[in-house]
Amino acid sequence: MKFEGNLDCPCLYKSIQKVFDHNGILKSRIVDCGGVVKLIVDCCDVKIEYIENTTADISDYVAVENISLKSDTLYKIKLIKVKNDFHILYFSFHHIIIDGDSIKLFCDSLRKAYNEELNIIKRIGKKPQLTQNKSLSYIDYVFYQDIFRKSSFYRQQKKYFQEQFIDQ
Repeated sequence: MKFEGNLDCPCLYKSIQKVFDHNGILKSRIVDCGGVVKLIVDCCDVKIEYIENTTADISDYVAVENISLKSDTLYKIKLIKVKNDFHILYFSFHHIIIDGDSIKLFCDSLRKAYNEELNIIKRIGKKPQLTQNKSLSYIDYVFYQDIFRKSSFYRQQKKYFQEQFIDQ
């Protein structure tokens, strides 16, 4: 993404954090727990690398990067200051959390969040505090589904249906 003109970096950081907070899968990582692969959602702040670039070629910073499932994060974000009034926000995601079609949704959400943050600052004259999203997400669904699959009720239902369809 390109930002031309005055960029409010703290506002952009908050906007990125807000988009990640509302889409928990973006903060997830895969871990091997004794042979069992688990999806873990981190509650930490989004990591963004800030680069002031006045002489180097931008392509040195935005080359295609492989992101391993074993990484601490499944994304890389870089904010590159090319000039005082020109910034490039570079992001790369592992395809397990964002695919080619979803990147447009991510960019739209980020633009909307950034513009909302700027409007709040203009309206109240100070920087807003982030609030936690209280709605359920896919990560919540996976968590509750895992609990359900460990329940005795689930085991009873599974056994019943396996017996019903044993001949099939």
